[in-house]
Amino acid sequence: MEKMNYTHLCQVVGGALLIIGLILLWNYSLARQIARRKQAEAELARERGFLKTLIATIPDLIWLKDPDGVYLACNPRFEQFFGAAEADIVGKTDYDFVSKELADFFREHDRIALEKGEISINEEDVIFASDGHCERLETTKTSMCDALGHVIGVMGIGHNITERKRTEQALRESHEKYQHLMDDIGPNFVIFSYRVNGVIEYLSNGFAHVFGFPAQSAVGLPWQRVIPWQADSLALALETHARFVSREQDETELELCFLHPNHGLRLVELTAHPVRDADGQFTHVEGILQDITERKHLEETLRTSQEMFLAVIDLSPVPLALNDGHGTITLLNRAFVQTFGYDIVFLNRL
Repeated sequence: MEKMNYTHLCQVVGGALLIIGLILLWNYSLARQIARRKQAEAELARERGFLKTLIATIPDLIWLKDPDGVYLACNPRFEQFFGAAEADIVGKTDYDFVSKELADFFREHDRIALEKGEISINEEDVIFASDGHCERLETTKTSMCDALGHVIGVMGIGHNITERKRTEQALRESHEKYQHLMDDIGPNFVIFSYRVNGVIEYLSNGFAHVFGFPAQSAVGLPWQRVIPWQADSLALALETHARFVSREQDETELELCFLHPNHGLRLVELTAHPVRDADGQFTHVEGILQDITERKHLEETLRTSQEMFLAVIDLSPVPLALNDGHGTITLLNRAFVQTFGYDIVFLNRL
């Protein structure tokens, strides 16, 4: 009987110790879980604090709305737009702060972001209620979902692109002025640009007058084939291009001959130089050319006339001498030399 009582006692004590051990183990596990949870909560709090600070200091407007357009949160930059604190914005809609027309515009882009489930980007001019200044914003909107994939609202970010737009406008105006200058340079002149492979990028308005066909039909084609150059002129131009490629030459002046569809052979005077990028790579050629056919004809006519004039002077039986207007004799004809026996060198020494 005593042995049975002892055995029963051992079983009771053993069971109690097991229960105590399980309780201690459970407490230890619970303590670890609590510690981990507190650590996770502390890390989450730090991350939220960092995110809140980032959102508060970022120069862009940031806001969050629910699917019905009710504001859930915004940053201080957005507060300046509405001229109200976040606490006074949350729970309200765009219609409480801006005109119906602008509010409808905002809601339409909210709807696009929510329905398509993708990023929506648009530009808009807005006036800040805080001080009345106007900004051009590039607004990016995207739908926000919870962990289960349910749409909880739309987040928007408005980036100020006012200065960028002003710069773009200034560049556009400058380009237009430059374009007008190039186009109005004159019918006998052509400003051109072509890539390293010879494909034409740009031709000014004078091209059609000089070459006899529209510039549009030449842009995008190699200059070697689109213009009917004379063989020797084409060879000279190709040789110069090769020198550009090999860096043997950085500028050129050429006279090239081509066949005009209506006026036969024509002559152009060309000045060009290679253009290289920041790494020194040859990218394209820029230049200007002028139709000098008439000028060359006039020069040839003048030269012929001068030769005829000199021949008449020289063959005249009357002794003749010409000077440059400053006392220096420039010409004596045969009759003068034969009559007086003096030459130009002797007379200019007197």
